[in-house]
Order: sequence, then C-alpha cells, then structure tokens
Amino acid sequence: MDHDRAAQLALTGLDRIGVDCPGERRYDGPADPDALLAHFGLSQFRPGQREAVAAALAGRDSLVVMPTGGGKSLCYQLPGIASDALTVVVSPLIALMADQYRRLLLGGHPAAMIASGMDADAAARALADVRNGRARLVLCSPERFGSSAFLAALAERHVDLFAV
Repeated sequence: MDHDRAAQLALTGLDRIGVDCPGERRYDGPADPDALLAHFGLSQFRPGQREAVAAALAGRDSLVVMPTGGGKSLCYQLPGIASDALTVVVSPLIALMADQYRRLLLGGHPAAMIASGMDADAAARALADVRNGRARLVLCSPERFGSSAFLAALAERHVDLFAV
C-alpha cells in the first residue's frame, strides 16, 4: 500500500480494521442490562446508561444525550448483542466507529462495519456478515447507509434497533 493511502486510512481509523480476533462469544443470556454488562466484562453502569439499555431492550424509543466520553456507545452495544436481530448504528465519526468495531471484535462480539474508505473486499465481507446474520451489530457511515448494496443487505434481516 502506498504511503498516502496508508496515511489516509490512519487518519480515519481504518488502518486498525484488520484484527486477529478471538473466537466469537455470542451472548445467549437474558435480555437484562446487568447480565449484558457482565458479559462485556464491566462491573457498573455510568449515570444514565442502565436506563437507556433497559429502554432499548424493552423496545422503547429513546433519546440519549450524554457528554463526550459519557458512555453512549454501551447504550446501543449491549442491546445490540442481546438479540439475533440486527442493530444498525449510523455515525459520521469513522475513526470512532473503527475503534468501537475493533473493540467489539476483540471482545468476541459479532459486528460489522461499513464506511467510505474501506477496501472493497472488507466492505463485501461486512455486507455478507450483515446479510447472512453473522453480525448482530453493524456500524455504518451515513454515505454508506444510503447505498443500494447496504439497503439490500438490511432487507435480508430483521432490524431491531437503530442508533444515530
């Protein structure tokens, strides 16, 4: 890969996409915030997180406003791994998504990521994981969310949760 392309990937966080992952640890326990938190290896919620997770697990719409670093990601990641249905996360923050994606994979959680700047093979693998049900959570940039390939992959799944 040429130096300019490598630098571009590093700036967006996509240079860290390819990771060697441990075996998958699919969650098959109860749809309970505390059980999910323990599955993630965490001991306690930050303020507002438990309520947001409980709302998502109950199928209620919610608006979660938290400061930077307040733990918003956990509010959709926990419900996302609790169901065989798909959780779709749309964010323009590609480097943040790449970091979350990497952490999910390293934790053994079935996730996919689709963003501009990804190499075509990685994007095709991610779409296949969405279509075939391997991914429980997909992180997607806004420009990829509207693509016909992404929408076709979504049409093959039951979407349980949208986080924007």
